[in-house]
Amino acid sequence: MASSLFLVGEIGGNDYNQALFQGRSVDEVKTYVPDVVAGISASVTELIGLGAKTVVVPGNFPIGCNPAGTDDTAQYDSMGCLRWPNDLTKLHNRALRAELGELGRRHPGVAVVYADYYAAAMDLTADPRKHGFGGDPLVSCCGGGGPYNTNLTVHCGMRTATTCRDPYAAVSWDGFHLTDHAYKVIVDGVLRARTPRRPYWRDAGAAAGRDPVSTSRKPAEAEEGRRGGSARRLRHLRRPLAMAPLTAPKSGDALFASVDRVNAELFTLTYGAIVRQLLTDLEEVEEVNKQLDQMGYNIGTRLVDEFLAKSNVSRCADFKETADVIAKLGFKMFLGVTATVTNWDAEGTSCSFVLEDNPLVDFVELPDTCQGLQYCNVLSGVIRGALEMVSMKTEVTWVRDMLRGDDAYEMWVKLIKQVPEEYPYKDDD
Repeated sequence: MASSLFLVGEIGGNDYNQALFQGRSVDEVKTYVPDVVAGISASVTELIGLGAKTVVVPGNFPIGCNPAGTDDTAQYDSMGCLRWPNDLTKLHNRALRAELGELGRRHPGVAVVYADYYAAAMDLTADPRKHGFGGDPLVSCCGGGGPYNTNLTVHCGMRTATTCRDPYAAVSWDGFHLTDHAYKVIVDGVLRARTPRRPYWRDAGAAAGRDPVSTSRKPAEAEEGRRGGSARRLRHLRRPLAMAPLTAPKSGDALFASVDRVNAELFTLTYGAIVRQLLTDLEEVEEVNKQLDQMGYNIGTRLVDEFLAKSNVSRCADFKETADVIAKLGFKMFLGVTATVTNWDAEGTSCSFVLEDNPLVDFVELPDTCQGLQYCNVLSGVIRGALEMVSMKTEVTWVRDMLRGDDAYEMWVKLIKQVPEEYPYKDDD
């Protein structure tokens, strides 16, 4: 249970839609929200009681953008979605986020994550072509005709129903459900983007007297939180790594001691097997380099939250301070080594990390046919992914590698731009 990630929801859409299609007034249906949210909360609480450490709870989709809704144009917003059903969804999502905040405060060692389906779906509806869709996002691919190809008496699958030629280009499948392509875009938006939220961290920090925007926690909380480390897989909200920490950051040795470790030889040999398999599967060494970098990037986007939670490090003042934290704490926490930061440019936007040691290369000797291989490119990807999650878009490359006969392991890191935190839509207030 503790190492699993639980997705609870989304829940509530059918409850509200069923009542509305039965002719219940929207004011009456709004009274259902507390009971629906209480049911979700009870389910999450039960999972936590059974040992769950990572629970993701999505909010509801914008039901006012379902093609199956009424065609009362007086109620349309600028995208053609109905305002009042979306207002109902916003009410539900606000209540849910507040309840998840309470759950987080009651269970500080558990990652309770709110996934904002609403914002991701609205981003898709506003600009479907940006995501590879064609046509009107509010017209169903499969249905019974009419302006939205939706008819409550002719359902998808009936003989008289019609189906679009290219479901991949459609957002809505049958007026109620989206197409596989649309769901994938929404999930990508939640996983990569700006929408997943841990609503209780800010509140918990303020209550404890800490800076309300800091992601640091008490050492005991961080230690408890690490046991749900897989836990941080969905928490990808970008945040800047500019204030001194109110709780003293841990030393590199203390961080290294706090991390669950695997056998070093097993880790090194496993990584070597991955590289060897990539060399077998891919024709060009450069393609292997790209795959290793992407693999590292994906790891980095997940490790950054565990690092912030355990290290008690608050936001850094600038790129130089960020680089120093990575060199002294980041490498130590995850690799057991430290790095020296050197070769700064005049603008303070590029530098090198020179590693004191590199555990990835134990037992490794490159054959002559692989001299172009960036064997440790996974590490450059990790740095790139982690920095992007703290609002820094970077370029990271190896400039020296002892496997290729150089005298050190050196990575060059260039800050390309500071990425502002942004959302595709305003919060669902």
